[in-house]
Amino acid sequence: MGGLHRGRHRRPKIASLLAEDPLLRDLISAAREAGIAPTLYLGVRLPIVTYEYGDPEHPERITRAISGPPYTAEDHALIGGLRAYEKTRCPGGCGFAIDVAWHSDMDGWFDDVHEYVCHACTAREGTERKFVSTDTSRDFTVQPLPPFEMGGTTTAPTPPAPSAGRRTDATLEGGEL
Repeated sequence: MGGLHRGRHRRPKIASLLAEDPLLRDLISAAREAGIAPTLYLGVRLPIVTYEYGDPEHPERITRAISGPPYTAEDHALIGGLRAYEKTRCPGGCGFAIDVAWHSDMDGWFDDVHEYVCHACTAREGTERKFVSTDTSRDFTVQPLPPFEMGGTTTAPTPPAPSAGRRTDATLEGGEL
């Protein structure tokens, strides 16, 4: 199978399905955090235990219990798909897809910002705890984004301006110490 592996090991089909279903994403994430196989957590399958009765003198006694596999191929695919989906999201926490959040054509389009106070966190920490929610007003059907290319359609960060007390290379070259 040369070239692309048709999604093998990267789970792009599952990741794209998870992108469209936030409830399933949350359920698989909750299963992962609980350390339970997603198919068990979702009730798709039940745990299987096979009992062996190998004592000829006491045939009613269980001599061994064999559990089914804790994680099936489907579980590994779901968890891998969730990880693949998460890798497409901005690691900064905004929740937007990287190819949208980092696209240079989106500069100025993230204008719907809401700030919220969490009263429970505020009470626990003793200081006001604020959280920010961001959205975009861009209509992608009217103004679609050109294809995303890392380094091509991304914007480099603006370098910080030198502060008054901070020496730069130019200051040192001018003879000032």
